[in-house]
Amino acid sequence: MSSQALLTVKQLSEQLGCSTCTVYRLAKHEIPSIRIKGRDIRFNQADVDRWLAKRKSVPVLDLSIEPL
Repeated sequence: MSSQALLTVKQLSEQLGCSTCTVYRLAKHEIPSIRIKGRDIRFNQADVDRWLAKRKSVPVLDLSIEPL
């Protein structure tokens, strides 16, 4: 890992536009994170950027199409 600063849960929630609870949930299963101790979690910005790019490349099901 590089010497760049690590993001806190609050910083990442502001960046993503979601709640801190959502960031904690995503850190368990999706976003690469670093556990410091107990509930302290940090995020490497480069890892978050890669996660976002990968997530954007996954097609989303369009539910606005009306059935025949």
